[in-house]
Amino acid sequence: MDFFYQYRKLLIGILLLCVGWWRFSPYSPRVVMPAYLNAGVDCSQFPPMAMGDEPLQTEVPTGMQPFVLPKVKLTPLAGFSMPARVLHRASYLYDEHASISTID
Repeated sequence: MDFFYQYRKLLIGILLLCVGWWRFSPYSPRVVMPAYLNAGVDCSQFPPMAMGDEPLQTEVPTGMQPFVLPKVKLTPLAGFSMPARVLHRASYLYDEHASISTID
């Protein structure tokens, strides 16, 4: 116990450095959005749909860029809208596709 009391400032400093490194490292769970995602892309919502309506599909807006993530590049192909209900949800943390989405 004497050791911790004697070096407590050093241990607190090391702990703060570790927390700071983790916060600003690429391993921290923060979301960094590329600047082009907020650069005037119109992602307007479709009008509400009633149950039984056919799904509505549109072309991709002209200014929309591909979504570039650390390991993949996602290219939007079409916009769509349909009435739906989520019946089940699954979480993925350690499989191959968890870098894209951790919740399915």
